[in-house]
Amino acid sequence: SALFIPACRCDPRGIIMSEAPCDQISGDCFCKRHVTGRYCDLCLEEYWGLSNDMAGCRQCDCDFGGSYSNRYCSDKNLHNHGDG
Repeated sequence: SALFIPACRCDPRGIIMSEAPCDQISGDCFCKRHVTGRYCDLCLEEYWGLSNDMAGCRQCDCDFGGSYSNRYCSDKNLHNHGDG
């Protein structure tokens, strides 16, 4: 029987650039420091904004006086400092 090797379907923003972006047996991608998911397409808790940055995602850095939790931030609920 032929050995099945899954194709790498990694998100290029979330993977560590190398010769092989994923495990050739399982197909699991090799994620950057603050990135998770089989395809490296999700930010870890307390991180947001998957991008091509070296770490992959940025820390939430929520204001503890004005936020419910630092664990759940996203592009949808973040505001720039001093935006009124």
